Amino acid sequence: MTTVDLKRRVIGRINKVNDYSLLMDLMRFLDDIDDNEIHRLSQSHNIAVQTAINQIENGEFLTNDQADKEIDEWLNK
Repeated sequence: MTTVDLKRRVIGRINKVNDYSLLMDLMRFLDDIDDNEIHRLSQSHNIAVQTAINQIENGEFLTNDQADKEIDEWLNK
């Protein structure tokens, strides 16, 4: 059986399923597979990530407490 044949069989079986819970389980399973794939970043995303890494290495960041304090000040709390 080829990959194409197998896909057709699987799709045919899925099309016959009316059990919502089973379909949701299948969808979660497929989502988990997608989550394990390696995602390639665009050049602009790579630049943004490298910029962020440089900022962290240079201490140019806020802790959660510092950020919360600044937000409270902006909101006049």
